[in-house]
Amino acid sequence: VEMFREFIKMDKASRKMAGEISEPGSRAIEIVVRRGHTVEDGFQQLNSLGSKLKSSIHVSFVSECGLTEAGLDYGGLSKEFLTDLSKEAFSPEYGLFSQTSTSDSLLIPTASARFLDNGLQMIEFLGRIVGKALYEGILLDYSFSHVFVQKLLGRYSFLDELSTLDPELYKNLMYVKNYDGDVKELCLDFTVTEESFGKRHVIELKSGGKDISVTNENKMQYIHAMADYKLNQQIFPFSNAFYRGLADLISPSWLKLFNASEFNQVSS
Repeated sequence: VEMFREFIKMDKASRKMAGEISEPGSRAIEIVVRRGHTVEDGFQQLNSLGSKLKSSIHVSFVSECGLTEAGLDYGGLSKEFLTDLSKEAFSPEYGLFSQTSTSDSLLIPTASARFLDNGLQMIEFLGRIVGKALYEGILLDYSFSHVFVQKLLGRYSFLDELSTLDPELYKNLMYVKNYDGDVKELCLDFTVTEESFGKRHVIELKSGGKDISVTNENKMQYIHAMADYKLNQQIFPFSNAFYRGLADLISPSWLKLFNASEFNQVSS
């Protein structure tokens, strides 16, 4: 964590020498944010800026009555903006992230986010917001699932990690593994069913999976295929989008300093 902070200091010093940082406020990004529309206004005004988000942000809040709130932004308003935006966008009610069913209730992208308008774009934007918070040393009140952070760090997840993401599914797969009778009795095939907005989607775990019954002979193949889907394939589009946004502000080489718990420590 200390080394990460040093890299941030060095990057800011390098930008200052290059003229990207001069007098306070002279190169700040000016945004106007309506109360009650923090995520929407933030996305519209900041998402296209990419690495330019390293510059200071000066926020003017507009009340729900349409009046500009008094006050100069010396850092407090921009911090309030980032924390308020994160609190809203990462809440399960917003539809982009959900909480794991483990006792620590960590954040993980919800599978149905891909069906939302601009779902992946929004997750990429949230990667930039987290990157901005990390760059400025602003702590945000959430922690991500170990499995999700593993994907951000470019690491593969294995069967034993499933218990940290979905304990119930892990328990069910272990039941299949240790089933004493004929696994065919369980009437399983190589598919997984997902529901989103009232619609059911059947995903094959392998080509022709809906026509392949799980048997005593192939049950371990089924178990590992299901775990791989949940831990790696299902999450990848979201982690890839989030990573693109995060990497606009936080160098991939800096991310490699962390394991999953250290990443959560430095962000929250």
